[in-house]
Amino acid sequence: MIKKGDRIDILPQWQDAGDANYVWVATDDEENGRITICPISMPISIKPRSTVDVNMITLREAGFASNILNKRALSLQIT
Repeated sequence: MIKKGDRIDILPQWQDAGDANYVWVATDDEENGRITICPISMPISIKPRSTVDVNMITLREAGFASNILNKRALSLQIT
């Protein structure tokens, strides 16, 4: 089960051009076979989110971004 903050990869057959260039994370927990994902490495202030079926992705690293997800926005916390 994919959890909020997990780093994921979009399977090649489901990628759009350029998707492989970004670091993707789950922005919430998997629910009913679907998950919302977001590219955290995209250099824009408002990051796009996509809801996808879990069969379109694979888990790369559990808990990868748990400490940098913000409830109001997805952003890197600079300390």
